[in-house]
Amino acid sequence: MRSTAYDQVCVTIVNIPIEPFDAAVEILATGHAPIRDRLTTAWLEIVAVPETQLPAGDLRQEYMGLLSAVSYREPKRDEGKLAATIMRMADDEAAHCALGLLRFWLKLRAAAESRSGANQGD
Repeated sequence: MRSTAYDQVCVTIVNIPIEPFDAAVEILATGHAPIRDRLTTAWLEIVAVPETQLPAGDLRQEYMGLLSAVSYREPKRDEGKLAATIMRMADDEAAHCALGLLRFWLKLRAAAESRSGANQGD
């Protein structure tokens, strides 16, 4: 199988865990489940990424804000904070959170590609 430019960028990205975010956006965009289910599944792909692995500054702060928006409710019984929060959202609120995650992913990918290009010039 031939490597594409997209694959090469993914391989050469240094210190930014882009793959979980790629998977999350794919789930949001191509899933057939209701928006709250897709949003929960998408966040399960990325919630384990420590914020310290993201670029310091605005991107890290934006990530923490997005995470806070989908995990602020206290869980009941055996559900986690993500499910407790997202599953009680209205569809328009969940869609807004999904859009925020997509916009964050675009910024993260641009930062990763920029960093990759800088490293290739070394």
